[in-house]
Amino acid sequence: MTFTVGLFAQQKKAEITKANCEINFKAYYKFIKSDANNYFYEIDLGKFSTQFEKSYFMNQVYNNNVLVSIDSDLSKSKIQIMANIFHSEKKIFENLESIILNTETANSSFTQLEKQNWMNSKRK
Repeated sequence: MTFTVGLFAQQKKAEITKANCEINFKAYYKFIKSDANNYFYEIDLGKFSTQFEKSYFMNQVYNNNVLVSIDSDLSKSKIQIMANIFHSEKKIFENLESIILNTETANSSFTQLEKQNWMNSKRK
């Protein structure tokens, strides 16, 4: 599924507007397996070109109530996350896609200084 969104900054807050940036969400993640309790997904961190994007993405996963990080080593090209089978696949995909979109929006909207300040605030 590909969505087209536009990106701009307004008072340091990224907001989605009209078309100018295509995101193919399925290129970022793939289903790996399931067990009796969870679905497992692989995230392709190589789709994020900067450390800011990788960190921003993972920060959102940590704060998400559906997705759980299994592996948080951002130096790897791929990591795994999981979600309890209690959640529908639709809800899982919506959460993943929202996090990816938020990450791409922040990356396009934040200035270098804002990115640096955000990264520094997470190191404390």
